[in-house]
Amino acid sequence: MEKITSAEVVNWAKDFLAKSEKEITEDELKEQKKYAILIQNPNDKILLSKMLDESSQIRDDKKLARRMKVLIKKYGVPAFFSSSDAFLLELFTAFGYWFDFISVPIFKKRLRSDTSKVIIDAILPF
Repeated sequence: MEKITSAEVVNWAKDFLAKSEKEITEDELKEQKKYAILIQNPNDKILLSKMLDESSQIRDDKKLARRMKVLIKKYGVPAFFSSSDAFLLELFTAFGYWFDFISVPIFKKRLRSDTSKVIIDAILPF
């Protein structure tokens, strides 16, 4: 078996990156820019991490709604959200959390949908 040098691996990685950058779609580029903003703001990273983590762990919609309100108040509305999404989060923190039976399922679905390109769902046996 032939040994591969580190220089060959580096060259392969450079070629792979160059090819992938040439083949990126406009939608993928838009997503990259969106998440680049996220990486630049520590509060946004913390908020998104906590929202994802807690939305997958807290099963009670009322508790989750109150927790989401606390997190949004503490960390603010992320800069990478569109103006309409930011408005919806403001509405949620104002009074939407009272309607947890409606708002939380919508919130969870949207959160998972928006992060599905960067987060891999776990496949659980139950």
